[in-house]
Amino acid sequence: MIYGSATEGNNLIATITAVNTGTNSYTIDKTFSSAQNGLKWKVFSNNDHHVLKIKGRSRVNHTDYIKDINGNPVPGVLIQKFTTSPETYVKFNPEALINPGEGQRAMALFSRPIIYQSVTEDTLYYMVEGLKYYTLPTFYSHDLTVVLMTTVPSYKDGKLDIHLVATSSILDYRGNPVVERTTYLGQSGGAPATNAITPSDPAVVTPANGSTIFGNQRFRMAWQGVDDKRYSMNAGLVNDGTVDLVQIITTGNDGTTTSGSKTFTVSATPFMNDGSNYFIEMTGAANPADNGRWKITGFIDSSNVELEHVFASGNTTVSWTLVKKYSTHSVYYPNLPANGDVAEFEPVTSGRDAQLMPAGANMRLKVYFSLIANLYNFSTLPGVDITYSYTVESTPPVISTSGIKAVSETLGFVEADGATDIKADSKITLIFNEDIDSKSVHSDSVKILDKDGTAVDFNYTTNGNVVTATPVNYLQSGLNPYQITVTTFIKDVAGNNLAADVSAEFSVETTPPDFVATNPADVTPAWSVSKPLEIYFTEPMNTASVKAGTYVTYDIPAGCNSGDITGIVEGCIAIDRTKTFVTFTPYSGQFMDETDYVLVVKATPSDLAGNILGGGDHEFSFDTKAGDNGPANAMCGNLPSSEAQTYVDVYFSEPVDPISVILGTVTVYDVNNGEEIAGTISLQAGDTVIRFTADPYFAAGHTYGIIISDQILGTDGLPIVEYYRAFFNIPL
Repeated sequence: MIYGSATEGNNLIATITAVNTGTNSYTIDKTFSSAQNGLKWKVFSNNDHHVLKIKGRSRVNHTDYIKDINGNPVPGVLIQKFTTSPETYVKFNPEALINPGEGQRAMALFSRPIIYQSVTEDTLYYMVEGLKYYTLPTFYSHDLTVVLMTTVPSYKDGKLDIHLVATSSILDYRGNPVVERTTYLGQSGGAPATNAITPSDPAVVTPANGSTIFGNQRFRMAWQGVDDKRYSMNAGLVNDGTVDLVQIITTGNDGTTTSGSKTFTVSATPFMNDGSNYFIEMTGAANPADNGRWKITGFIDSSNVELEHVFASGNTTVSWTLVKKYSTHSVYYPNLPANGDVAEFEPVTSGRDAQLMPAGANMRLKVYFSLIANLYNFSTLPGVDITYSYTVESTPPVISTSGIKAVSETLGFVEADGATDIKADSKITLIFNEDIDSKSVHSDSVKILDKDGTAVDFNYTTNGNVVTATPVNYLQSGLNPYQITVTTFIKDVAGNNLAADVSAEFSVETTPPDFVATNPADVTPAWSVSKPLEIYFTEPMNTASVKAGTYVTYDIPAGCNSGDITGIVEGCIAIDRTKTFVTFTPYSGQFMDETDYVLVVKATPSDLAGNILGGGDHEFSFDTKAGDNGPANAMCGNLPSSEAQTYVDVYFSEPVDPISVILGTVTVYDVNNGEEIAGTISLQAGDTVIRFTADPYFAAGHTYGIIISDQILGTDGLPIVEYYRAFFNIPL
């Protein structure tokens, strides 16, 4: 392939018929139209040959080889040979005869990713009745195989042939040319009138010249009216280079300059050192090269500044204007119904370059339509630059008590003033008549106090004319009523303060929570030891209060005096994200089968607003299922406290298997000397108590220990939960 020649006959794709290695030259099957040096060329075959070699460890390769994730070597060498076609093809969407209408867009779909720099107005374009239309290409960032094609200018309905063309000058990611393709779409539009590329002709800018605007005013530029004037703009055209928004600070005619200097001097004191983007606009200088707009780069004092320009002449009566430039952010909306192409732009309101236009400011907007037109490279028709003048509004923002909203327990989003059932987690919403400066929203400009006059912590967000206050903690009914005051520290985006404080008073709901259901319900038999308990409340609950006020109890055997049993089941209390559903899950082995339990919810758990359940302790009785695979559990002991008691009883949650109570499973010993105590073992109370009787008795002044081995089984064949150990002392 030979390419890059200005002579079309020297750009060839040919087949090599001979190779001369001595002269380092090729003979091809085509003829050049003229002699030429410096041509670009590329040699490729019908098939690209590839070799994939995966090197593992081998007899000759001990260092450079592939390893698995654990560092183990992959053995041997794998070699795979394959070929691929060098051609990259393109298809269009649409491909059929669709007779495209006004504004029809197409897509070029490539078989491989392409080099996007190779897509230009000369390599991918529309042909409308033999006339090449410039195509604005749009690539998808994640997929360089797809190009969206938009014509500039657009065509209107008509009867002219339309083709889509992709040339071989488009290169795929390997640098190989794309196979050229032309697709016929049918008949459609004729070329637009020449003034379609003069954007100032049909453009409508709002607000209109002379209007009063807001401090963050969003300007709109719409190309509308005659169809062949609607598509004169692309997405990148409206920016700081084509729309110039400045505040006119002051003017004068006494500007003084010195030839060779950058210093500019006036008799008044208009200059400020606040880091803003200030410029001097000059006219009437002795040397025309000094006229223009020059950026202020250095502050000397309030009458003297340094500019970016070195003056070519000395002057004492230069006319000047001090302006402050505002960076703008723009958005482009193509082909909107009834409006055509629309651009909207506004001052940058966030980040490093954020600036709002101040109240009463004299603003000037100049739209350089000539620059917009020149970007098309379609015509040398003169554009028209238009200047618009505006004044920033000086009216204070307004909010009434009806604009202070909160969420009611029963009615939803309501006016906060006078409401008596506001939810504990309600946000307070403030709705103003205009956009608010977010920097003016803080705890001094939006005050929320409880009944004691204590400030309530809130987080604040601002979105246009809506300020939202979100409580850091839940509002409490015990602190009713609350008062919210919007103070005069609040400012709109132009810097106008609220004229007077506005207040509203509300109360948080006081309805006590209640039960929807419990599972198990009261007096429920045969509850599974592996199933959690469930409680459903009528409203979201305070998590800490529920955990502190909910527990499960069981009866302690009457004879127990060992002090190692509380009658409280240990478990995990969890509350779901709605805060209305509570589960109690006992820890492993805590629930015993064939045992009576009571779920207790005290009166103290509260809802989010602090309203308690009340009504005393709420108890729900249930017993556990027999034979429910719950292992026997050594609960407590009846320990001797004098020589008169010669036995030790250990109570179990269910009967134990007598066969498993053998020598070595029950041991009683003297702690002082370690000697094992002789005695007899028996089962009491339906095999639920193991009794050790000392022979002859426990001696005064000694400390004893008892150990029950975990080798003892329940009647269900399961070993007891864990071994049991207790100590007791026989006083003198």
